[in-house]
Amino acid sequence: MTYKIISEKCDLCACCVALCESDAVRIGKNSAYILQDECISCKKCFVVCPISAIKEIIDETPIRYFGTKDNEN
Repeated sequence: MTYKIISEKCDLCACCVALCESDAVRIGKNSAYILQDECISCKKCFVVCPISAIKEIIDETPIRYFGTKDNEN
């Protein structure tokens, strides 16, 4: 699961930056942002945000299974 900061809601309080274990949350000019390559999905930023400016992004990639009994001959 990944997280995204909604820039329109972010008030730059930096609570998320202070709790990020992997230093993936940064403060930009108008909003905080998350470096996805560095995020470890610990969820601390999501929980601590006092104005709910961080949302969870759920990967909905379909899973394909191969070699199930239905495919065997």
